[in-house]
Amino acid sequence: MRLTSFAFNDNDELPPRYKGNVNPPLTIDGVPEAAKSLALIMHDPDGVSGDYIHWMVWDIDPTTAEILEDGAPSGSTEGVTSAGTTGYSGPKPPAGSGPGYPNRSCPCLRRHKKHRTQKPAASLLRVLLLPQ
Repeated sequence: MRLTSFAFNDNDELPPRYKGNVNPPLTIDGVPEAAKSLALIMHDPDGVSGDYIHWMVWDIDPTTAEILEDGAPSGSTEGVTSAGTTGYSGPKPPAGSGPGYPNRSCPCLRRHKKHRTQKPAASLLRVLLLPQ
């Protein structure tokens, strides 16, 4: 499975537009047939205060091919970020700490299970995942 964006290249710093509250457009392809649901986690494991969650979205229909700029997929659920807000929170690292390169992952869930909005990232990550 692949998660890409036409707005920036892998390992490049995010364009300034996506360092605020506007999520970048993403394309998803190669989803395994057995997937019941998808989850998207954008985080910075090297954040100044530890693993920083920029965006968590789950209950994504596995037939979803793209996530539009500035919006979550229809029917999905967004979680609370490390900024304490729901939705996308782009990287804004303190001066002198580097540009911040959030990792993007889009695991396939073996079973479809509705999660509450307030679930922390660790809880979502413990859900059984399909092999990638």
